[in-house]
Amino acid sequence: MILLSERRRSSLVVINTNGCRSSIARSATSAPPSSGRSSTSLRSPCAPSPPWGAGVTCGAATPTAGVGRRALYERGPDAPSALRAPVLVLAGTLAFLQCDYAEARPLVEKAQALFAATGDRAGMVWSIGRLGAIAREHGRYEQSAELHREALRLAQEAGDDHDAAVQLNYLCFLAWLSGDLDTAETLGPDVLRRMRELGDQEGVIWALINLGTTARYRGDLIGARLLLSQCLDLCEELSFREGIAWTLNQLGVVARLRGETERALGMQLASLTEHHKLGDRWREASVRDELAALAMLREDPAEAARQLASADGLRADIQAAVPAAERADRDLTVEAAQLALGATYELAALTAGLSGS
Repeated sequence: MILLSERRRSSLVVINTNGCRSSIARSATSAPPSSGRSSTSLRSPCAPSPPWGAGVTCGAATPTAGVGRRALYERGPDAPSALRAPVLVLAGTLAFLQCDYAEARPLVEKAQALFAATGDRAGMVWSIGRLGAIAREHGRYEQSAELHREALRLAQEAGDDHDAAVQLNYLCFLAWLSGDLDTAETLGPDVLRRMRELGDQEGVIWALINLGTTARYRGDLIGARLLLSQCLDLCEELSFREGIAWTLNQLGVVARLRGETERALGMQLASLTEHHKLGDRWREASVRDELAALAMLREDPAEAARQLASADGLRADIQAAVPAAERADRDLTVEAAQLALGATYELAALTAGLSGS
């Protein structure tokens, strides 16, 4: 999910939660640098760095994250809107990164209203884009697209090429995730070109993930593998953990489709470990669905049932749907596991909850 890597000098406190996928640096009043912008993202490719300054970097989820989030919010409920809005959107972002959408949405909506009231166009782009990401993970794809298109319009009107590229990258991600491969194929190459021209390496990573995943859904396994391997090299060069987790997941799917079951298993287990450490339950559920598919190939339907049940539990906890693009594959895995296990399917699934796997 989203890493805000544009740093600014700060006279305020830094709250490092050491826990959720992010540490949030509450930054203040200095003007933004004119160059060197880098978007980093989490589940939402390429989030723009807010102009009022904040850093969000990946970290592992811990129970202290909620404390840090409340501290961010409670420090300034009576502060001027120009200061309160960034605090609200950062608190909402932190909640989003922990998949706590019920808390994230009202915080970001309040921030958006304050940004609008103060005429902060860049803040509006950031907050509207974040609302688009929340809608996406709930499976509300049309609403998500509308929000990202609105953020794109505002960025274009402001002449902000970077934030415009960021929103286009979101729209490309949303396109393949919702099954709209034509749009993903149209947007993907243009976004990659823009990110390279802007020098945004993490933006390049998310563009490559979008292109590689779209190629995989089109059945171009060779092209997908080339794009995703290039992406993995760049992720490792930058030590970008979330990018590594995403890329291993997609490369693992490619390996499964190429008949490389054991290679795919290793990749998915590594991806699962990273997503779990990052606290990304939304993607962890998808990786577990893929592990279920691999379990069926390895003739272990009981393990498949356990992984499917674990994925169901994660999605129930965060009130998220199976991504549209992944639904057909998951349905096939469920059907195969039920056919293999018969009446014992539910019992096998129950063991997932009992074991916490």
